[in-house]
Amino acid sequence: MLLQILITSGGQTMDKYAWLKDVERKDPKVLEFLRKENERTERFLEDTKPLRERLIAEYRSRIAGTYETYPYRWGRYYYNERYEEGKNFTVVQRRRSLRSKPEVILDWNALAEGHEFFAPGGVDFTKDGRYMAYAHDTTGAENFTLYVKDMASGRIVARVEGVSWGEFLWTDDNRLIYVLEKEGTKRPYRVMLHIPGTDPKEDREIFRDDDDRFFVGIYRSKDGYVFATSGNTGSNITTLIWPHRREFFPRKDGVKYWVYHGGDRFYILTNEDAPNYRVLSMDERTGEVEELIPENPDEPLEDIEVFRDFLALEGRYEGLKSIRIYDLKSGELHRINFREPAYYVTLAGNYEYETSRVRIYYTSLRTPPTIYEYDVEKRRLRKRWTKPVPNYDPKLYKVERIWATSYDGTKVPITVAYRKDRFRRDRRNPLYLVGYGAYGSPNDAGFSITIPSLLDRGFIFAIAHVRGGGEFGERWHQEGKLLKKRNTIYDFVEAAEYMIIDGWTEKGRIAIQGASAGGITVGGALNLKPYLFGAAVAIVPFVDVLNTMLDPSLPLTVQEYDEWGNPKDSLYFRYIRSYSPYDNVKPDRYPPILAMTSLYDVRVGYWEPAKWVLKLRESNRAKTPILLWTDMSAGHAGKMGRYQYLEEVALRHAFVLKVLGRSKM
Repeated sequence: MLLQILITSGGQTMDKYAWLKDVERKDPKVLEFLRKENERTERFLEDTKPLRERLIAEYRSRIAGTYETYPYRWGRYYYNERYEEGKNFTVVQRRRSLRSKPEVILDWNALAEGHEFFAPGGVDFTKDGRYMAYAHDTTGAENFTLYVKDMASGRIVARVEGVSWGEFLWTDDNRLIYVLEKEGTKRPYRVMLHIPGTDPKEDREIFRDDDDRFFVGIYRSKDGYVFATSGNTGSNITTLIWPHRREFFPRKDGVKYWVYHGGDRFYILTNEDAPNYRVLSMDERTGEVEELIPENPDEPLEDIEVFRDFLALEGRYEGLKSIRIYDLKSGELHRINFREPAYYVTLAGNYEYETSRVRIYYTSLRTPPTIYEYDVEKRRLRKRWTKPVPNYDPKLYKVERIWATSYDGTKVPITVAYRKDRFRRDRRNPLYLVGYGAYGSPNDAGFSITIPSLLDRGFIFAIAHVRGGGEFGERWHQEGKLLKKRNTIYDFVEAAEYMIIDGWTEKGRIAIQGASAGGITVGGALNLKPYLFGAAVAIVPFVDVLNTMLDPSLPLTVQEYDEWGNPKDSLYFRYIRSYSPYDNVKPDRYPPILAMTSLYDVRVGYWEPAKWVLKLRESNRAKTPILLWTDMSAGHAGKMGRYQYLEEVALRHAFVLKVLGRSKM
């Protein structure tokens, strides 16, 4: 009866602003509304134009005009990318040896010419260098087209539409495997095999999953085996699809596993009977399985890479990303240590199976992206390359890691950065607090060329690592999803209050920011304790959770029942309704709010922040600005070029600086 009363025949809750929802993005009334909202936002920020220009100049001054990334070896060639002064995208190049002259093989800038929006969608090469595959989107709606180029002739020999972002790779014998999306849903569901020289219409299907709850992806081991995985945040299955087909374990609710190959064995990463994951070893011939690396309750595993003589393990340690090495001969396991109190680290660019060295990508809020090479035998870490950042001195800044206590006693880590000579522990520093907390995705702290502009103006920049993310493995995710989602919001609010109590800042000096599912975090915090905050920025925010999850025709809704729950079940209906930001806006005094969205966002419809803004204005008992800004040509990720996105960042930073009274700085 409850659902019958609250849900209309269209599958949505009663909603006076439902007219803003136009999935075709063609309604003249809606488009005019969005344009007028942009004009309203620009009028409010008219006096910040000099500030925005100054901010953009600062950001750009930290961009090295022309530089090259550190090369990696794949098969016969070394590959890397070159950034050129004034250009938004990279040039991909290769060379026979590190000393030979590079050959330009792909210029993303040339492909982007004439398009209002452009997003590279990945590139991959055959091991012998004969063919290249790449994809891009020019719509903003993640509609990627895949191209196959014959490197000998320079001709495009195949073109396929509807591929999933970055989901394509080459086999060792020059066959292309790619994933197609189900039309109208953005759900990758079908794996195809293409042989260069043949018509793509003749491509053969080698895997598919018609269950709308699951996403399909592909990956390859270093020795050439290719696997397909189908799953969501709750469970998955993995299938060997090349050079032959082999299935492993049946799907079980709550069980995830990924399979890798090396030598004559499969290595299986699974959470079955091990919430923090363990590694199994399977004899390829007999199928006999044994436990290789048991679960460690203090160090959840996330991924593994298989080399001939060792495994490289990615996981979490004390909430931070960690890398460990497991010697396949001795069984010895050791961790690679890093010095900063908070950072992000991952394996990157490791394509060789027979090697004793591992390449590692490292960054922090004060350290630009850096490539290290780790000698597994000597246990020595050597810096190979650091991204050049002009007009930036890391010695001016400090990173700390502090811990807030949430309402139920849970310790929540906060990564903090500030400029040492602009910071005083007197509560007067403004705070820019960021939160996410969804899908088990950690919100790790990495370097940005834009953040120093806040720190130089006396801001503290902080990331609250709230539950729902993956900072402490699957446990952290489970404690912030489904019927525990409110923990995400509570953790974020408690983090803000802790920073007030501990003397970092004070009430009203806190600007909060959340993007995508982080919109729940920020929107929920505003509904819970709006008086704590002096400003809020919501970027492509997921704020209308109930209405979206009640509409299975939208892309991604069905696949995300495992994350939020299916509101057709009254238990989940009531719970989602209890925290969904849009449904919990109430008469109150809200701080200044800027919601930023994109017209062609297929992950969070533009209508969610649009409706939210109108409802907030209607309920606001303060004379504070509540603004909407829509990029009329982009998608969920916004503008993709390295210069293009700076205007959007300057807009939100100028908004915060203005409403917190620091726009003259």
